[in-house]
Amino acid sequence: MLRADLVISIGGDLFIEDYGLPLLHIETLEYAQQLGRRTMLWAASTWPLKTPWIEARLQQMLSQCDLITVRDETSRRYLSTLVAEKRIDLVADGAFLMEPARSARVQLPWSIGTPTLAFNGTPLLTYFLGPNRGHAVVQAFVQFLRGGIDTGRFKAVLVPHDAHPHPREWDFLYELAQMVDRPDAVYLPPVGLNGPETKALIGLCDTFIAMRFHPTIAGMSQSVPTLGLGYSPKFAGLHELVYGHTEFLIGYDKVTADALQEASIEQEGA
Repeated sequence: MLRADLVISIGGDLFIEDYGLPLLHIETLEYAQQLGRRTMLWAASTWPLKTPWIEARLQQMLSQCDLITVRDETSRRYLSTLVAEKRIDLVADGAFLMEPARSARVQLPWSIGTPTLAFNGTPLLTYFLGPNRGHAVVQAFVQFLRGGIDTGRFKAVLVPHDAHPHPREWDFLYELAQMVDRPDAVYLPPVGLNGPETKALIGLCDTFIAMRFHPTIAGMSQSVPTLGLGYSPKFAGLHELVYGHTEFLIGYDKVTADALQEASIEQEGA
């Protein structure tokens, strides 16, 4: 920072309290401002903070920012209540702009024209729901995927959000594939696909169910009908921005096999 002209805070939802107090992220830009550096907030999502003094710190820091950009209208409305005098620009998340990249690793193991559902799952659901409810949601996934496969509605591609060297979601999806136990109709891509390749893989599919935010954008930005399973307000902001409603959004705590079945059928017909 001592040699920088501009310090940019890059991250989707750094200034929220869902993962603890966001003091480090606020203090980082405060420090840059104390050094006399220009500061910018890039493509953020945020929503009302619960702790008054934290919100006051955020408000003071934002008032000194040279540029504030957000990726949804809900965030812009909230930040406008904190710093009404500042211009806040609505911009695209980088995942919208990232070009998909086809490669030898980006392919489906069945013939072209086979109805294909992409499914992005994550073990984060136990963080938000606890182990018991999290287990129930996993069982709902298994029931839904088996039902769709056994009735011939689709074959499934399981799409992890993260990759090497920390493939936690790949591991989660591997276990899910074993539980579904339909090896000829469930495909898990190899570990190591990068972001553009993962986006390209999603683009090969007919419909998409996504539990993470950026895979959701990967589907939407390629006109793949996308059902979101949301764990935070940023999902509602995204769906309202792209679809104009939240009918294709289910909260983690509302996930059941029947809810997935009903929503996916409505989505296919929309």
